[in-house]
Amino acid sequence: MLNEHNGEALKAARFINYVLTAVVLITALGTAGLSFALLSQNQAEKRTFVPPHIDRAFTISSDAVDEAYLSMMADWWIHLKFNVTPSNVKRQFNLLITYVPPKYWSGLQDKLMREAEFIIENDVTSFFEVDTLSINLNEMKIRVRGTLNKTIAGRTLDPEPVTYLLQANYSSGLIELHTIAKEIPL
Repeated sequence: MLNEHNGEALKAARFINYVLTAVVLITALGTAGLSFALLSQNQAEKRTFVPPHIDRAFTISSDAVDEAYLSMMADWWIHLKFNVTPSNVKRQFNLLITYVPPKYWSGLQDKLMREAEFIIENDVTSFFEVDTLSINLNEMKIRVRGTLNKTIAGRTLDPEPVTYLLQANYSSGLIELHTIAKEIPL
């Protein structure tokens, strides 16, 4: 009788082992599947938050940005373009060009390279003080008014009140800069 109970207990233990093995395998497969799905989703919805200094709340999605984000990006682009010295101009302009889509590179890159060479050769230092920023979110246009201060070869020029128009684009989670143009007063 003892052997009979041991045999049944052994059969029950084997059955439980099979069930537990099946549960562990199913759980492992489920975990692997969920991990793969999470990794795929994370890569598909990757976001880059720029500028490096975030000073207010903003909202972005795959389709749109809000005014706060566009305002911070405009500040960053203006900083890269106009806050330059002979020692940092190439780095600033190289960072700026990373926001420009390839179809706009040829015209803008040549212009920036000529401007950088002029800044280096003539020892130009400039910085832009932003006074007002107006945003048209529907058209992704930003009007930046402020004062451009320049020094050429150690000689300070009179501050120049200027307005720049920036044209941006945002699609599929990617912010782009198309143009920075000086507004000509009428």
